[in-house]
Order: sequence, then structure tokens, then C-alpha cells
Amino acid sequence: IWWFPPSIIIAITLGLIGGCLIFWAFVYKSESLVYLGGAAWIGLLAYVRHGILGVPYGPDLFTSFGVIGVSLLCYGLNILASRGEADGTNVFVRPTYYLALLLPLLLIQVAPLKDSASLSWVTFAAASYYMLIARRDNALWITYLSAFLFNVAIYIWIPIAYQTTGVLTLYVLPAA
Repeated sequence: IWWFPPSIIIAITLGLIGGCLIFWAFVYKSESLVYLGGAAWIGLLAYVRHGILGVPYGPDLFTSFGVIGVSLLCYGLNILASRGEADGTNVFVRPTYYLALLLPLLLIQVAPLKDSASLSWVTFAAASYYMLIARRDNALWITYLSAFLFNVAIYIWIPIAYQTTGVLTLYVLPAA
């Protein structure tokens, strides 16, 4: 349900609002404006995807990998912002990092829970994403989260592999 009927003009306006908020965040060095601009752009993505393109809500494999892709984009922006501290982009460092850490939580909403093969792929992608962050930031808790997600992905995948191969010893794979 949308407040406005699907329209390209509304999508352009929402994108411009997000862009203006990001520009004002850069000029006034305000992190709260970065959060608002990011929220406007995420709302724009949802509005275009569901309102204009008409993609239905619900669990979907492509939406799940889209969430991982947007998370990677935010983390790449975080890396670029942290390198350019001399030109004033350090206002974007913390918001892009927090957004990159928290966006994969949307996978709880959009991951296909009924299809265990797809859920295994999505969980493996999230684990790989968090392993990338843990490797660069040397954060031990993110490493543990990544290892936990790898094990969950393997446990979700094992019944499918057992049906295909008939090898029951696959269940000890995560413990090994």
C-alpha cells in the first residue's frame, strides 16, 4: 500500500530529496542527515521496485541477493569515505559502516524460508559478506557471526545433499 499512486515524478522527487540530504550532510558535517538521505534512497528503491515496477512483496531469492548487493555498495562507500578524510568525507564513515552492518538484517524479511536450497545460498552469501567485513576491520565478533552463519548454511544444505548423494556423514561436516 502506497501513500501516492506509482509515478516517475514521485520517484525522481524522492531521489532528489535523498541527494539534497546527502549534500547538506557533506556541507554541514551532520551524520543525522546522512542517515535521513540513506533512508530516502532505500525508500526510493522500495518505491521503484514495488510501486513502479510492480514486483510483489514477499520472500524472493533475487531480492535477498539484492540486499547483499546494496550492503556491499554501502561497505564500498564506507571504504571510500574512510580513505578521503582530508576532503571532509569523514562524516560518511560511521553511517555507511552501520548501514552496511545492519542492512543484512533485512534478509530475515526477504529470504525464501520455504526453499532450503535458496535459503542456504542466501545464508552463505551473508556469511561471506560478514567475513569480508571481519577481515578488513579485524572485528572478532563479526568473525564469530560469520562462522555461525557458515555453519547454519551448511546445516541447511546437508539434507539436500543427503537426498542427492545418500551420504549420511555429511552431518559431521560443520563440526569438523
